Amino acid sequence: MSIWTLIAAVFGAGALGGVVNALTTENGFVLPRRELVNGIWVFRPGFLLNVFVGGVAGVVSWGLYGPLATRYVIGGPDVGGDLGLTLTALAGAVLVGVAGARWLTSEAEKNALRAELRLAPSR
Repeated sequence: MSIWTLIAAVFGAGALGGVVNALTTENGFVLPRRELVNGIWVFRPGFLLNVFVGGVAGVVSWGLYGPLATRYVIGGPDVGGDLGLTLTALAGAVLVGVAGARWLTSEAEKNALRAELRLAPSR
C-alpha cells in the first residue's frame, strides 16, 4: 500500500471528525457564508470548511506522530540521494503554514480594528 493511500485514509478519518464537529455546533450543515451581525460582517465557515480542516488536522497529527513519521515521501537515501523530505517534515510544514497564516490574518484583523477605533466618535 502506498503512503499516499494511507494519507488519503487518514484525511478521510479526520474529515469524519469534521462532520461530527459540524453536527455538534449550532450551525449544522450550512455552506460557508458571511452574515451581518449587529452591523459587523462575520464569516461562518460552515460544514465544508469543518470537514476540510478536520482532514488536514488528521493528516498533520498522523504525519507527526504516526508509525511512518520518519519515512521519506520525496527523495532520501533509498533513491540514491542524501537529501529528502520525511513525512514529519511535510506535516510540520503544513502545521507551520496554517499557524503562520492564522497569525497573519489575526494581525491584519487587529490593525483593521485599531483603525476603526480611531475613526469611531468619542463618547
